[in-house]
Amino acid sequence: MKRLVLTLMGVVLASVSAMAQTPAPAAAVAAAPAAAATPAEAVDMSKALTGTVDSVTAADAAKSVAAQVTVADETGLKYLLTVKDTTTIYNDRSEAISLDKIVAGQKVDVKYNGANNEAISIRVAPSVAPSVASNTAPSTAPSATP
Repeated sequence: MKRLVLTLMGVVLASVSAMAQTPAPAAAVAAAPAAAATPAEAVDMSKALTGTVDSVTAADAAKSVAAQVTVADETGLKYLLTVKDTTTIYNDRSEAISLDKIVAGQKVDVKYNGANNEAISIRVAPSVAPSVASNTAPSTAPSATP
């Protein structure tokens, strides 16, 4: 009886050690870490904001200061956005400009990454020009004065 128990224990030990040395199936290895999302599956964290520039801070590497722009939306809520080298900035004629051309008080349309508040693009909104009188001759209709 002892011999039978010892033999069974040996068989169990041998099978366990053999299983430990068997490589995991390929499907299990690939699924171990969460698979990275492909660009098509990636979550789009971009957000849009229209508002007025409150302040602009130029980058200063010596002081470890990143370029930033603060934009207030229509409700007065302010968004502090980091401006990277990859941020595209356009004037109201869709011409590329640098951050130093953006000034407080300008209306802007901003696309930014909501996960890290990095500006993706900044576009100065076209200014609303006062209506210009048309090129018609002044009216010669009689006035209605008593």
